[in-house]
Amino acid sequence: MANERDNTVPAQDQLSQDARIRGEGKSSPRILFLGNSITLHGPKADIGWTGDWGMAASEPEKDYVHQTVRMLRAENPGLSWRIGQLADWERAFWLDRQVLDDFQCLRDWQPEVIFSVILGANTPEETLDSHDFALHYARMLHFFNPENRARVIATNLFWKNPRKDAAIAQAAAEAGATLIDVNDLGDRDEMMALGQFAHAGVAMHPSDAGMAEIARRLADALHKR
Repeated sequence: MANERDNTVPAQDQLSQDARIRGEGKSSPRILFLGNSITLHGPKADIGWTGDWGMAASEPEKDYVHQTVRMLRAENPGLSWRIGQLADWERAFWLDRQVLDDFQCLRDWQPEVIFSVILGANTPEETLDSHDFALHYARMLHFFNPENRARVIATNLFWKNPRKDAAIAQAAAEAGATLIDVNDLGDRDEMMALGQFAHAGVAMHPSDAGMAEIARRLADALHKR
């Protein structure tokens, strides 16, 4: 069973500031993915990661963002998508707009669907004692969806953490978001890239199979009303 304490991939310097936003297109439906290294991580030689996509997928097309987009484009070929990589928010979530204002362009883009995926894995446990994670998580969702027009789908953590998972569930309920469970994936070796990377922290990230399962659950949740 994986534990988030075993995730030794540093939360800082995952991407340069100008590389935290990715995507293509402007047409409807507009899909926004909010996440951390599982969503997008730039090359980092000291941990043996050479990719510039969701860690630890074998190629860009195998990470959960690209797999989700591919599934949804089967029904909506013209959809556009964006990524907001929020590792910095995870580490200082209580600062709210001081961190989030860097992503104003995504707010202005007016997403119609927001996937908030596994956010909180990089949040230091000790900060939960002094700051209300549920409150600030809900504020983060509201920042990207100020008029409550988007369909919001959030997940709990890949590496389960009861305290954070409960806070995410509370925030999702307060924001009117759909919450999907991915806790089980971190308990299954085949859903992680074990043995594929020398760095243990990289290897405990989702494998291609884990990415595919996250994508499937996101797409299924979007189809349910």
